[in-house]
Amino acid sequence: GRNTRVGDTKYLSIESISKENTGGKVTLTASLCSSAGIRADLWYSFDRDFDDAVCDDRCDAVVTTLLLAAMKFGYEELRCHYPISRKLYYNLTYHVIPQLYHGGNALSRIRIAAPLTDTVFHGDMVATGMSRGVDSFATMYEYGPDFELLDYRINAFTYFQAGAHHGWDATVGRGAESKQELYVHQMERTREFCRKYGYPLIVVDSNIDDILQDRRLFREWSFDRTHTFRNLSIAMLLQKRISRYYYSSTYLLGGFRLSLNCDMAHYERWLIPLLDTGSIEFYQSNQDWTRMNKVEKIGSFAPCYDYLQVCLTQSGNCGLCMKCKRTLMELDALGDEVLDRFGNSFDIQHYRRESRAKWFGSIMTDKEKSNDEATYLDEAFVCAAAHHPELLRGLSPEKRSGVRTARLLYDGINVRLLPSTRSTVLFAAKKDDTFAYFGEYPNWVCIRTEDGKTAFVFKKYVSLQ
Repeated sequence: GRNTRVGDTKYLSIESISKENTGGKVTLTASLCSSAGIRADLWYSFDRDFDDAVCDDRCDAVVTTLLLAAMKFGYEELRCHYPISRKLYYNLTYHVIPQLYHGGNALSRIRIAAPLTDTVFHGDMVATGMSRGVDSFATMYEYGPDFELLDYRINAFTYFQAGAHHGWDATVGRGAESKQELYVHQMERTREFCRKYGYPLIVVDSNIDDILQDRRLFREWSFDRTHTFRNLSIAMLLQKRISRYYYSSTYLLGGFRLSLNCDMAHYERWLIPLLDTGSIEFYQSNQDWTRMNKVEKIGSFAPCYDYLQVCLTQSGNCGLCMKCKRTLMELDALGDEVLDRFGNSFDIQHYRRESRAKWFGSIMTDKEKSNDEATYLDEAFVCAAAHHPELLRGLSPEKRSGVRTARLLYDGINVRLLPSTRSTVLFAAKKDDTFAYFGEYPNWVCIRTEDGKTAFVFKKYVSLQ
């Protein structure tokens, strides 16, 4: 099945893979050529200190980088005279490509035409990306120095220029720094963090984003549709030294969805283990943690207090973009003590003065405006309702002095997790069931269930006593 067809096959060829030492950098370049005669160079630049980690004897990383974009653009073959690791070839050919083809509508069922290699490496590093975001620090928290299995503990971090530093947010627009400036400035702060805590940092610059957006070779693809392939392919380049690599996912398995029109994090829990090359193993981190679970973990994790970086638009945190807003509200929902720990990462006083009341006051209406943010806002709401209801407008027992209980007026009333008819139904209550009253949120009554959880019932179905 790996033989090359002649004739009108639409192919993309990896013509050469070369490594060059210049000054303090090592650059690996893959020269590409399409069947239409289009040529381009995909390059990766490393610190010279990690020259011994760079794998230039096979095409694993380049094939993985290009695979999904090539299927999208209708290529029938990925050709290379450099070998591909046997295990990766098997995983891609017999698992990844067939499933993507099945679920991807207009994708081609691409073939990989390359010799195989059985040579494997036995690296000494267990690594993960360190962007200093919530996911990075949650992964460090989980697999750091206290993790029970020594050979699975993180002992190195990576920082990649794979296209995440776009500098744009729908709320505040584009920041003043260019993509490259964002990458450099944030990377230097990560270097500082790694020096302070004694971890080696492998930095890789690359033109992956430019290549995948080159309309002569591919259809333009946004970062969120290809980020798993981008990031893990760069880690593959380091498989001489890295034996295990963790990648944190946004979604749990219950959120699985194979679609090319959404963030590929929806299906990467299936994909990630299948990028194993035999030399490097890939794992999802953060177990079954939701976003709020992760924030709660890092809220008591001292290494991240001064270094948390979540902003989409600038070095440091603007305090206004979608990710800054989300993170500030989540930290705040955990309480003032937790929020104050991050005073060197955010302007906490400005947030309390200008944004807190406005954001929490409109949290349930804001979530209706953005499907992408709805889950995060729901989690922040539930946490705030349970632990700090003073953040939520009207949700306080003092609003109804003397009211102690809520009695249900009918059978089969839905008790919901959130004050929304779209929210999860926790159970159906019976007529005359009574619950501890905890406040009101527009048209809903907040109650405490028998197991101490906060829940909501539509106000017209309740008698307050």
